[in-house]
Amino acid sequence: MSASLHDLALVAPSRLTRWAILAIVGVACSSSLLWLQWSLDGRLQEMEQAQPSARPLHTAPPPTPAAPPLSPGAAESIRTELALLNRDWSTLLGALVPRAGVRLLSLDVNPASGAVRIVAEADDREAVTAFAQGLEATAPLAQVRLLRIEQQVAGLTFEVDAQWQ
Repeated sequence: MSASLHDLALVAPSRLTRWAILAIVGVACSSSLLWLQWSLDGRLQEMEQAQPSARPLHTAPPPTPAAPPLSPGAAESIRTELALLNRDWSTLLGALVPRAGVRLLSLDVNPASGAVRIVAEADDREAVTAFAQGLEATAPLAQVRLLRIEQQVAGLTFEVDAQWQ
């Protein structure tokens, strides 16, 4: 008995067979995923039982005790510090913007006493005078004093002292 070529050829499965194969593969995948979930849940329960001291993730930490109230002296010190921080720094720094021919070298501000000391460099004495007069005319500064002027190679170096109000 010889088999003909037609008998050995692969024949496409019917539509019903295709749906049956798809359903079997779907059931097999679903059951393997369910088994994996069941296995991991069992492992997780074993780990939780092995570590009874571990805190569950959903509980909040215990509240921290409140800090003791501040003494009147400490409260006054904090108020003073906050008042120094809340001074009008932008107005002061805006007033210190150098005019033409003047370059700021250093600025020393003591917020507690309100003392402002500026060291700058200028091209000539007229620029120094204009800068000092401009500082005196601004609102946040008073008692502007020109402390020193020194002739340097690059120009004049001068120091101005003022009171920040």
